[in-house]
Amino acid sequence: MSDQKIIKTALLGTDKVTFDPIPDLVGIGNRIIAGQVDKEDAFLKNAAVNFLYHESGRIPDVYSGAQQGCPDEEKTEVDAFTGFQIKSALQLKDDVLFYYLVYRTNQANKIFSADLVTIALNKALLQKRKAEAVLKACGETGKWLAGINKNWAELFDSVSSGQDWETGNLEWRLNYFAGLRAEAPSDALALLADLQQENANVRAEFIALLEINLSINDETFLMSVLNDKSKKVRDIAVYLLKLVPGTAVNQLFLNYLINSLSVKEERVMLIAKKKVLTIDPGVTPGDELFKYGLEKISSQKGIDDAVFWVAQIFEFIDIGTLASKFNLSVEDWLKLVLGDQNAEVFKPFLKNTAIHFKDGLLSKKLLESGIENGIELLKYVNPKERTTFIKELLETDFNRVLDLLLESYDIIEKVIAERIFKKLSDNPYAIHTNVYQKLALSMPDSLLPLMKKFETPASDHYQAKYFSNQVVAMVRYIELRQTLKF
Repeated sequence: MSDQKIIKTALLGTDKVTFDPIPDLVGIGNRIIAGQVDKEDAFLKNAAVNFLYHESGRIPDVYSGAQQGCPDEEKTEVDAFTGFQIKSALQLKDDVLFYYLVYRTNQANKIFSADLVTIALNKALLQKRKAEAVLKACGETGKWLAGINKNWAELFDSVSSGQDWETGNLEWRLNYFAGLRAEAPSDALALLADLQQENANVRAEFIALLEINLSINDETFLMSVLNDKSKKVRDIAVYLLKLVPGTAVNQLFLNYLINSLSVKEERVMLIAKKKVLTIDPGVTPGDELFKYGLEKISSQKGIDDAVFWVAQIFEFIDIGTLASKFNLSVEDWLKLVLGDQNAEVFKPFLKNTAIHFKDGLLSKKLLESGIENGIELLKYVNPKERTTFIKELLETDFNRVLDLLLESYDIIEKVIAERIFKKLSDNPYAIHTNVYQKLALSMPDSLLPLMKKFETPASDHYQAKYFSNQVVAMVRYIELRQTLKF
């Protein structure tokens, strides 16, 4: 039935114009006629099929497969108000708020509602490095949709499947390897069996990732890497071997410290005695230690080679191990080392020790000693003891301390928040707008009364107006945070 005949039949009526089923779809047309209520009913249905057929331009293929339905969600969806805020943040490209809401959703063990999943998956495609948290919030619906849309499928493949290990690009393989290393270290290590097929830079990147969950179980493989053609690759393997207590390499360095160091007592003020650390310059490191990266000559002016050798090795030995070797408590050992005349030489290496072993006590003692560039040590200090150090460091390195505080969404202690706010009121251009936004999400509710006093500019000066605008936005974020229910 042609379009012209449809129009003619519609104008003159089915009693005056006869029509035939669509030539290419005779079967459908005949079934319509067989089940017609009347001629008018059959005409309208055939006309509708005709228009759809011509619009598609082909006869629809018959689908013989079966589409699996979306699995039931085990988690509860966020409420409608939170969902509205998530959608608004995506539409307004407010990344600070969006990723905060993703964090809160996952923290509450909830998921996005189905209407949010597609736009959230598209967002994850744009910022793949932050995708994992977004995918978790998308729940089973996200996984199901990824099985239909190949563009989304790559998001889930990159975090959950090793099927493409041989064919995936380098970024994908590095991300997958790092994730597997965190969950199943030995499985990840097995993937490096054919590492020699890669170029030196790629080999180096994979070997460096072995620091994730590094253990004595990696020693055999790392020792084999010492035969690699690339010095860069060998150096990374040596570094990792030095870090692991119990490896043959680590034991060589430990033995040198035990042989070269001693604890003696010195008389003070004729009566009192104190313990001091002494270094025997006659104990020379063996060639193997220099082979494994120990610098032969002190790079610090005025510092003896023997002192510099000891300092370098401190970086790789757990302080508890050394303390026990000299029959001292950890507290007494640290008092000895940090009270030594060469303490300033030791400190940079001990800082690395604290970071690698996540040593809270060592971090605290180094911060108390006034170590330079010790901000990263704040991560390992007891939260109750951290406040004092943060107050001091805010005065000398404001931005780096703030970056550290904003690595998580933990609420900042009020006394610290007040100090931060005061410093920003004096110098509002110290941070960018997005940092103000993120800071707002970590500000305590108790600071709102103080902040609201700055919503109106103190003067017409551009700096006062700028700070006022930032404060208004911060207050809005805090008040929004207060209304959210997870």
